[in-house]
Amino acid sequence: MYNNSSNFPGKFIAIEGIDGSGTTTQTKLLYNWMKKRGYKVYYTKEPTGFLPGQIIRLALKGELKYSDKVLALLFAADRLLHTEKIIIPKLRQGIHVISDRYVMSSIAYQGSLIDKEWVKAINRFSLSPTLTIYIDVPVKVSLKRIMTERQKKKEIYEEPYILEKVRKTYIEECIRNRERCIVVNGDRSIDEVHSDILKTVRNILD
Repeated sequence: MYNNSSNFPGKFIAIEGIDGSGTTTQTKLLYNWMKKRGYKVYYTKEPTGFLPGQIIRLALKGELKYSDKVLALLFAADRLLHTEKIIIPKLRQGIHVISDRYVMSSIAYQGSLIDKEWVKAINRFSLSPTLTIYIDVPVKVSLKRIMTERQKKKEIYEEPYILEKVRKTYIEECIRNRERCIVVNGDRSIDEVHSDILKTVRNILD
């Protein structure tokens, strides 16, 4: 379904997980680790700063109201811009790209609430990452981190019953794509999670 990122000299790594799992922390740690070791590497994230991404951020905060289908289309549009304008050009230059979330986020989040196959279809122009790292944490841990570490109002998907569905879908998708997806236990210290991620990343960089 997706274009194969292995056609490019750069490696494409996506880090995924439910809210509060530590995707941003681990993406930045991996980026810094690679940069210090001389790799050409680029850090990016979704939603992006493109217009669809800006609209999505407002919708996630509840400041704009859209149906799940409209949000799924916005995510797909933002991802296509991300892919065409940022990810592919970097990979073509031999630059490794690390993204805090990518297509599996849409499959897990919107795909848990509406038809998953339709969500996959509207994202069919996305890339298949060289490696997807899913950081798994229990929902109770996720929600505790959201409310204590971020000290912010919950976003629209940050409800226990939604996150349970999302977590289940993530695990199912990782099993389905086990050749390109690994599951890392995120209910540990930041350093322990980072260490596990490095074990896998070293294999695709060597």
